[in-house]
Amino acid sequence: MLRLLFVLTILLSPLTSFSSNAEEENFTNENIDKYVFIMDYPQIKRQMVTLRVIGNILKQYNYDPTKVEIAVVVFTPPAFGFLVKNYVPPTFEFLDVPKIREKAQSLAQYGVKFYACKNTMKKVGVTEKDLVDWAEPVPAGVVKVYELQKQGYKPIVIW
Repeated sequence: MLRLLFVLTILLSPLTSFSSNAEEENFTNENIDKYVFIMDYPQIKRQMVTLRVIGNILKQYNYDPTKVEIAVVVFTPPAFGFLVKNYVPPTFEFLDVPKIREKAQSLAQYGVKFYACKNTMKKVGVTEKDLVDWAEPVPAGVVKVYELQKQGYKPIVIW
């Protein structure tokens, strides 16, 4: 009987330590609020409002990356221009791309992650070298949003 108890203790101890590590990791992750902004719209006002909202969130958390993580997933051609270094909008668009790019870049300096959809990049003829340095290409924007949600990010769309 004593031998059985010893064997069970040895066999179960790795599970116990694994369990406490998992709980510790979840506790740490729960202390970080996570937001994912879905940017798939061309309207300059909506894009600027989105970036201002992100700035307000950062301010609320005192720009502390141990308290908040923010991601912006950009897809669809009309919304994509500010992630491209030398983007020139078609004449029918009235986007102030440099202003949007400047605001987004300042947010990236505070840890905001910008993800660029490779499907959209193909559609508009953009390669990875055409992207701004602070944008990370991902295979599909929608899938990235889903993956971030599984990691605890709350989706936000500015209307």
